[in-house]
This record gives sequence, C-alpha cells and structure tokens, in this order.
Amino acid sequence: RLGLSVATRGEAARFARLGITTARTRLPGGQRYRCTPETQASAGSGRPEGGGTASCSVHSGDEGATGLLARCLAKIAGARGGDTIFLQGEVGMGKSVFARSFIREATGREALEVVSPTFLLHETYDLAGAGGAKIQHFDLYRFDSGKQLEVMLQRAYFEECLARDIVLIEWAQYLPARYKGVERLLVSFGPGTEEGRGGEDGASRTIGLVAEGDSWSPVVEAVAGVLEQGGSESLRLL
Repeated sequence: RLGLSVATRGEAARFARLGITTARTRLPGGQRYRCTPETQASAGSGRPEGGGTASCSVHSGDEGATGLLARCLAKIAGARGGDTIFLQGEVGMGKSVFARSFIREATGREALEVVSPTFLLHETYDLAGAGGAKIQHFDLYRFDSGKQLEVMLQRAYFEECLARDIVLIEWAQYLPARYKGVERLLVSFGPGTEEGRGGEDGASRTIGLVAEGDSWSPVVEAVAGVLEQGGSESLRLL
C-alpha cells in the first residue's frame, strides 16, 4: 500500500490508500504532501511484474490534482533507470505542473526548483539510491523538429540518457522519428469535460495514461486501481 493522504478533511480518508502523508508543500485548496520513510520503503522496492498494454483516463479538477497524480505515478513507478515518459498536450494543459511534481516526488526534495527547460533543451536532477541514474527533463517546444533538434539531442547524449536515466520529455511529439519507438509511458493532457479550477484558463483537464511497452502496463494498472479505490471529485478515473 502506497499510503497517500491529503491534509484536507474531506479527501484525507479517500487518499489514505494511496500513500503519501502530510506535507511541506502547500498546493491549491490547502492540500499538503510529503513522503514518509514507510512509503519510500513500500513503493521503492521495485515495479510489479506484468505485460501487455494498459491505459486509463483521469479527470483532474485543478493543478493540485494534476500534481498529485504525478506524485502517485512517481511513487508507484519507483526510480528506475531506462524509464521514459512522453508528455504531450497544448500550451497550458499541465505538462510542466506534472513534470515538476513528478521530479520533486522522485528526488524527495519538496523545495526543489524545477524550471521547464524551454530554452535550454534539458535539465538534470540527481536521484538518491537509484544506481547512478538521474532524471533528465527535456522540453522540445522551441526546437525545430528536423536537423536542429537532432543535433541538439546528440549534444545532450540523448540516447545514453534513454538507456541510463529516467527521462521526462515535454512536447515529445516533436521527437525525431527514430526515437519514437522507445518503450515509454505516454501522458496526454487535454481540456476536461467538467467544470473545475484547472490550469491557466480555469478549466478541468483530462489526462490519459497509455503504456507503450510491457514494463509500463503494471504501473498504469496500479495507478488506475489506486484512483478507483481512493479517487475524489478533483482526481478520479473517467
């Protein structure tokens, strides 16, 4: 059991099953989160075995819910070199919010400054106890999807990052074709169908999780199971 709880009375009981207890970081609505040693031990021991493909769609009512989903995913997936996550969606849909929360959860550093590397191509973050793996956060938005981006990725040792590190890629749809076959988790962000506090435009979000590779299927299934049992009005399965 992951053990995620939210420090707001209405959602605490629902999220107690997920496994991240109280918090240093205040999110919208007064919610606070922090990982306990027990949570680290139970979730970081390894990924569940499984195969095939899996997918689910999630309603996120606001940025806090999007961040909480990212934290849940980071906790279930664990810190494992070679994992790749594609983040796709239009501007303002929540990709950077998701990446920031995932990186803070995976590194265990709540106060870590995570800036979307829009002009730098990528940023690197250290992970404790991950066999030397790091988190590589790429943002492809401002780079031409042709030769320019190919050269920039080569300079960033992108292939080595894919093999060795945990790689989050915003605007992954711009990747050169030869990289798009990598085993990955695809996280897509789009407008929600319901009212919510949402992102920059105040709307809710629909977030899709699709395992494109056998190793991600049990992770997606676990996230879906957690939300099925402990979801709330702001974060739940569709």
